[in-house]
Amino acid sequence: MSLRDQLLAKGLVSKKRARSADRDKKRDRKREKGARDKKRVREAAEREAQEVAAAKRRDEQQAQRARYAQERERMERALQVRQILSHHRMKTRGRIAYHHISAKVGVVCRLWVDEATAFRLRNGTLAIVLDRERDGYAVVSAEIAERLNAIAEGLVVWHVQDTSGLAAPELALHPYDGEVCLQAHRWVGQSSHQASR
Repeated sequence: MSLRDQLLAKGLVSKKRARSADRDKKRDRKREKGARDKKRVREAAEREAQEVAAAKRRDEQQAQRARYAQERERMERALQVRQILSHHRMKTRGRIAYHHISAKVGVVCRLWVDEATAFRLRNGTLAIVLDRERDGYAVVSAEIAERLNAIAEGLVVWHVQDTSGLAAPELALHPYDGEVCLQAHRWVGQSSHQASR
């Protein structure tokens, strides 16, 4: 037997007062349950907000790692290019002005080379590549130019692929007696300028 029932049996509490106490207890229980429900909802919202914040931090960290990886890869490529050019650059200083298209669109550059280098550039065994470290151009073999092109696109600025119609090697050292023009360097025997005279 509960305390309420004992108090009612002894007549210390009236039935009306007991019902009122029951209602008050019930109201208090509802209030507590509502507070517990609100607390659960609040805790769930906080957990969700924490999960969203954690996911955002993870995404930012992944993006930062990707940026670091791209930067590291760019630096490694630049280092590879620098090392390849430092080992395979050819000394080409000479008295022949070899004209080639530059890395900038529509600009023609001049590179001073010797006769043998000019012939090898014309027949495709050598190539001209962009040397960003020295802010200029370098002459390398065709194989090295292909390696550099595989590492970083746009470094090879001049490499003759189509060698059909080029002169025979025995004509390579014959001096060009025609007028200077900016067309591709090819020896085809008597120049068209001399034929028209």
